Amino acid sequence: MNLSEVICLLSASQSSDTPLTLRDFQPINTWELDQGGQQWQEGKEAGLSKFIIDKTTGRGYLNETKKCIRLKCLALIFASPLVHPITSIINVVHKTLKLVSLSYFWMNIDNTTKYNFKARLYDAGKDLLRIITTPLSIVGLELAAIYGLLRPHDGRKIYATLERAMYNNFPLPKDRLAPCFQPHPTSHGLGGSIDRRDSW
Repeated sequence: MNLSEVICLLSASQSSDTPLTLRDFQPINTWELDQGGQQWQEGKEAGLSKFIIDKTTGRGYLNETKKCIRLKCLALIFASPLVHPITSIINVVHKTLKLVSLSYFWMNIDNTTKYNFKARLYDAGKDLLRIITTPLSIVGLELAAIYGLLRPHDGRKIYATLERAMYNNFPLPKDRLAPCFQPHPTSHGLGGSIDRRDSW
């Protein structure tokens, strides 16, 4: 099994999340404004491009100022060690119970033709891999937040990628500490308006 297959195992097969690729973990990227896309609707920046495009993956991230992204990364440096170990324990317990109970093989799936034995085994393998990589992911989240102080757009992208890899299909309603760091986000962690630039 090569590295790209391992990353693909971490990706979401049944989720609306953006699947992961090796390019999502690239530490230095090129960014450009999404000129023809959505625009900010509120505040003094109304009319500016709402997203910047990562030319490596083609995904759009919020067009926030580097100062705001750095402040969010600074907040994550302090929040991540408090929040992620707790949610990770819950996540590991949840996935372990699913593995031990063999729920992948007895759970009722509406569309069983698309979710055959091989797909169920694949999902069990992904969750086992997520359990094994949890300690590395927690350290990686902290390092990504620190990296975000130096290279805001790239640090934000890596932080979001690690959160997607760690918490895909997690049962808690608020499974991400920085939802606004995700590609094409729909919310901010502290409830700020997604249509206002530099909101929290």
